[in-house]
Amino acid sequence: MEIDKTTLTDLLIFDREDEFSIFNKINFTATSRGKEQLRKNLLTPLKSVAAIKDVQQILLCILSQKENWPVIITNGTVMVVERFYESQIDPIPAAPNNITTFSYKLLHGHDFSLVKFSVRHCFDFIKGMKQILSFFLKDETALLLKKEIQEVQRILDKEELNIITQNNFAADLTAPQMLRLAYFIKYKFKNNMLDLLSIFARLDAWYGMAIAIDKYNLAMPVFCNTAQAFIKATALYHLMLQEPVPYSVIMNNETNFIFLTGANMAGKSTFIKACGTAVYLAHTGMGVPAKNMELTYFDGILSNINVIDNIAKG
Repeated sequence: MEIDKTTLTDLLIFDREDEFSIFNKINFTATSRGKEQLRKNLLTPLKSVAAIKDVQQILLCILSQKENWPVIITNGTVMVVERFYESQIDPIPAAPNNITTFSYKLLHGHDFSLVKFSVRHCFDFIKGMKQILSFFLKDETALLLKKEIQEVQRILDKEELNIITQNNFAADLTAPQMLRLAYFIKYKFKNNMLDLLSIFARLDAWYGMAIAIDKYNLAMPVFCNTAQAFIKATALYHLMLQEPVPYSVIMNNETNFIFLTGANMAGKSTFIKACGTAVYLAHTGMGVPAKNMELTYFDGILSNINVIDNIAKG
């Protein structure tokens, strides 16, 4: 689907004040990386009905397991993991024992504290990814999501990471075990860890979309493969309204033109924006603010609503 900046602004998908935008409204991501991925998702509508249905299946799959999502992975955890690779510390012993661990702690106390702090967050991040793996590596998992999960499985299939499975918390590790894990993660696992962070950003963005569907009771639109374009929505409303008045709309080859009349501030432009927003969100794989909606795939949306209003501010 093609769309321009004017239309994105008209539909309130994005706004200079992020607080008053669809993007902010549906942003339930846990991390900054996930937030940026969600922004990309909303900026790039999907290119086929098949791709849209793939994302819809992913969101429904995540919703079915929302109670099992790893809350252990926070934005702070991701940031610490990233910075661990940027930190300039004295070399960690390759095969630490009690003596070399004591020596490192004594002679490099500041670095030891930084390593211990960083490893705790690396431990939590990997533990959370293993949790995702355990709940989503199933036959019934949506295909596109399963591919991501299988890549997580491949990355985490390392003997050195078994200690994370064997312990509930990083605090359970002895000091030599902690340093041994730190050495592996920092010097042997960097590229793998960066791949994991990228995968989690995509998962986090999908999770945010799924939670928005659940929180706002959005309907999953049905795409129909027909020769003639059409939109059919029941109880459609604009997501940014606090107390919306829903309307139904049908547009097809026979009813393809609407005269929209009413007093000033009656909601004419809001209704137009509600229609456009629902069509646009549908093309990103998201649910839509309506009781139900059927439509065909659209090549683009073009608007020029020369009205300076703010739905979110009333």
